[in-house]
Amino acid sequence: MPNPNRSQAMRTGRRRGNAILEFALVSTLLMTILFGVMDYGRIFGFAEQTANAANAGAAFAALSVANTANLAAITNAARADAPDATAMTVSSTSFCTCTFGGEAISCSTSCATGSKRTYVRVNTALPFQTLAQYPLLPGSTTLRASATVRIQ
Repeated sequence: MPNPNRSQAMRTGRRRGNAILEFALVSTLLMTILFGVMDYGRIFGFAEQTANAANAGAAFAALSVANTANLAAITNAARADAPDATAMTVSSTSFCTCTFGGEAISCSTSCATGSKRTYVRVNTALPFQTLAQYPLLPGSTTLRASATVRIQ
């Protein structure tokens, strides 16, 4: 006659084994989702840094008319706003228009109609690489931002 205590112990052992196996399968899936969410958050964080750096460069240019010609200082102001983003590229240009939203002209040219408006545009770009490769998602991309400010 079978021992009822022994069969009870075997069933409990099997349940424990099943629970460990289920945990191993589910935890692998959950960890993959967790790391995907973390990488997705990193993209937004670096995109925000890229946009803030462009805004910082434009804000520096807006401090005075003399700053519009100092493109190196504008670039430095943008880089100083994102010190962790060492691979960020920053470019800045100044341009003028005769009408609001009009075509860009050389700033040394005078306007036949209206007054000349001077602008500075700061462009930033930051290459981004995910921590792991995920199905259906790109592994790398370039985050770009631009800020334009009217000086005069």
